[in-house]
Amino acid sequence: MTPRLWRDLESNGRRLSDSAKAVREEAERRVAAVKEMVTQGKEVVSGDRILVIGYDTDHDKHTYSGLPSECFVYPGDVVTMIDGVDCTGRFEAFLHAPFRDHCAGERNETSIAMQVSLIDGSGTGQVLLFGDLSHDTIMKIVEITTGNQHADRLAWDVLLAPHHCSKFVMYVDDELQQDVLDALEDAAEPAGCVVSSSHPIPDTDEPTANPPHRKAADRYAEIAAFHCTMEHGSTDAPTPIVFEVDTSGMRLLEPELVEASARSVEKAFTAAPSRLGLVAAAAARYAQEKSAASPAWRRTRTRTPGADRIGQAIIRDRGGQAAPSTPIGFGAR
Repeated sequence: MTPRLWRDLESNGRRLSDSAKAVREEAERRVAAVKEMVTQGKEVVSGDRILVIGYDTDHDKHTYSGLPSECFVYPGDVVTMIDGVDCTGRFEAFLHAPFRDHCAGERNETSIAMQVSLIDGSGTGQVLLFGDLSHDTIMKIVEITTGNQHADRLAWDVLLAPHHCSKFVMYVDDELQQDVLDALEDAAEPAGCVVSSSHPIPDTDEPTANPPHRKAADRYAEIAAFHCTMEHGSTDAPTPIVFEVDTSGMRLLEPELVEASARSVEKAFTAAPSRLGLVAAAAARYAQEKSAASPAWRRTRTRTPGADRIGQAIIRDRGGQAAPSTPIGFGAR
């Protein structure tokens, strides 16, 4: 989450939705919990940790300014810790953005951009995430990274199409910007995939339509295999897009295997005894043990853990378990 979101909305007199309030309150709760643990000389535990990424011109006006230095990371830093565990040699996230001079600019340009590497022995899978960034900021990342001789930090097996497959990544005033497409293609691994986290791609683009845009999808398909989250498997019942990393690298799992695993861990073992099933079983067992044993979940200021409160608030805003019929943006109601 970003304090910028709340500031922009509330300064314009808009009311936050229940889910937006729950996210903000959980972030503030974690800041307070970390400060309390540091004051008491205790280790911060799972469920209370928080990481502040990038810059803020109003930094000293907010409660998080008093957090210890290890809670702050900036572009150019590499993160290898996950929930207090050092995962060096298995996971790392190289931070590209947000830049200092964008913290007071357009809201989308404050997005976090990073290259995530998942490592299994000799195999590595790299995911490039540009948030909602547009053409100029992505090209600034490319120029700074290559200029510092770190082109490897742009490499990707999976590229999440920026801003839900928006055409404004490669079109400026409706003119194609070939430089960004060339840069993305140069950084792609041979079996690279572009994933659009979005509604199905339209047949044609309407002049004022929100993403996804057909023009963007067509350009991505020219440089790599293209997949849309709401079309994967079928548009009637999409299957999650799942990638696996092992010693041979990263690959896309077939929708049939993902469906089998989703129905039941036991069925996944029967359908295909793979590492995916083992991971699913281990994750489920870990989650059960964690929720039963960890005191972190019982130290929240309310009876319900923060993550659960956020989920409940989202359901209230939606009016049920189903996804909203129309897009809900920026946490406003």
